[in-house]
Amino acid sequence: MIPGFHDMTPAEKSKLRLQLALKAAAAADERIKDQIKESQFGGASTVEDQMKFSSAVKDIESSSFVPTSFKSNRSVGFEPNL
Repeated sequence: MIPGFHDMTPAEKSKLRLQLALKAAAAADERIKDQIKESQFGGASTVEDQMKFSSAVKDIESSSFVPTSFKSNRSVGFEPNL
């Protein structure tokens, strides 16, 4: 797939393979970082959404939290439908 690859010395081939592997690893690392960033705060994309999510988590973790039934609808936000 790489022009002239078959004409390269073994050392050149190894160097090229290593460079390609490093590029692939860097790209995979960026994708993982993006996934982690998206998964933090429940996928909230704005600061306001992140604050709502953080507040909801804080409320749930408080000792005064009482579980209730609700229907989840991510397009509406983090507010329970009572």
